[in-house]
Amino acid sequence: MYEKYFGFKTLPFRITPDPRFLYENPSCREAMASLCYGIEGRKGFIVITGEPGTGKTRLVKDFMQRASVVIRTAFIPTPKLTSTELLGFVLNDLGIVTTTQDRGVLTLQLKDYLIEQFEKRHIVALLVDEAQQLSNELLEELRLLSNLETNEDKLIQIVLLGQPELETRLDQPDLRQLKQRVALHCSLAPLKDDEVNLYMLARLKTAGFEEKMLFEPKAVEKIALYSKGIPRLINVICDNALITCYASSKKVVSADFVEEVARDLKLVDGPPKKQSSVADQSETEGKRRIIDQTRQSTLLQAPPAEFPEISNMTRQRREPIQRQRRLGSLALGFVCGVLATFGVGASLYSQSTKDYFSQIAARIWEETHLREPVKTAAVEPGAVLDYSAKDLNDAQPRDSAKPPSSLQEPQASQESGVEANAAPIIEASKTGPATAGEEKHRVKNDSKKNEETIRAATKGTASEKSASDRLEFDIHRAIAKHAIKGVEVSVIDGTVFLGGRVDTENKKIAAAKAASNVPGVRYIRDRIIVNSDVTS
Repeated sequence: MYEKYFGFKTLPFRITPDPRFLYENPSCREAMASLCYGIEGRKGFIVITGEPGTGKTRLVKDFMQRASVVIRTAFIPTPKLTSTELLGFVLNDLGIVTTTQDRGVLTLQLKDYLIEQFEKRHIVALLVDEAQQLSNELLEELRLLSNLETNEDKLIQIVLLGQPELETRLDQPDLRQLKQRVALHCSLAPLKDDEVNLYMLARLKTAGFEEKMLFEPKAVEKIALYSKGIPRLINVICDNALITCYASSKKVVSADFVEEVARDLKLVDGPPKKQSSVADQSETEGKRRIIDQTRQSTLLQAPPAEFPEISNMTRQRREPIQRQRRLGSLALGFVCGVLATFGVGASLYSQSTKDYFSQIAARIWEETHLREPVKTAAVEPGAVLDYSAKDLNDAQPRDSAKPPSSLQEPQASQESGVEANAAPIIEASKTGPATAGEEKHRVKNDSKKNEETIRAATKGTASEKSASDRLEFDIHRAIAKHAIKGVEVSVIDGTVFLGGRVDTENKKIAAAKAASNVPGVRYIRDRIIVNSDVTS
């Protein structure tokens, strides 16, 4: 994760037993010398002990990698085996194919192999890790294997690696015969305070670090204090300190970073220090999030039996993260369900609401026009009435029962091939009924006036004509919504001329009222003729 940031070729503080990172301090060199001497000298039993994390497994793997070609090794990492399983495991690791589970047959196969290798002047070594957990039965089986020998040398060399409890086990009376056969005892001690810095520098150099300083001197002192010189704990502290340094965008690990890591790993007593400000607290929380994400894969690889505190801490931190993920999944599912329900309800609601409001508008219109009719003054037959939009605000038709909110499309009020503004406008005399000659003369004069008016209107600009046509269309549509037929409309200079014939006086007034409600109408000249007046 942070290799490129610090310039590493590989992670320098892994806790896996990589032989490349073997640090040979005096204690390690002594153990390695005892191991080589005991195996190459065919001494039989060799015991190497040390605290957890002091490098016993790394020491053995380094020996197996450096061993001469004449040395054949078998490594047993786990002691939880039976006597038969132990023999089968050893034979398989030495490259011998086994076809039976009979303990006697397996013992004979191993003896034949050891004699064969002895004649070739080869050495066979059996290395058992975590030997303090071996049962008495297995320890006795190993003692019996050590009895395979010639008159001069042992045919198999057995190395027991374990914690200091192994020495206590060998002091038991039941195992005194095995203890007497141990030719070499060696112990791996923790690093001294002045060796911790050398150990860290050696690992950084192996990882490819070329800068002058990565850890402050005080930070190294804190690492030596909290790790107590155990290499595995040094690796854990350094790895987490580098993660914290990387999260803080720093290039040098300070003592504060080491103290923070030690508190997280439960290596120091006492409560953590209080943050000095809100900004420091938020910065620390940001670091913790990055550290938590990386520790799950890089923090703990040691067996839980050797390092239970760190294992429990990791388990406690993973549980809230898993709980948050489950709650997030449930919340996402709930939101998706609500959105889907809302979408279906909205589509149903929009249609039902539309029908509901249409019904309410129709009822309001019916109540207004059926219960509150407007009394209009009697109009003489054939009279010409002029209205303004203000004069027609209170005019209402009395015989129309269809609401203005009807969704029917307006009917065309013009006959094919006849323009509305070209229709004859019949103007009756206000003094009384006219004779047939006077009526004919008046119609002829009105036709001439209309033609002159139309010609004057056509001289306007194209934009004015377009506006007039649009206004005529809107008036036709407004009148058609009241189911009034026979009305002819023409617009000249903003003045609306209404002509044609209707059945009743109420329709005439209703047509004028509908025209006055159209936006853009300033003045209305009503020349609509009521059919009843003409017939009378």
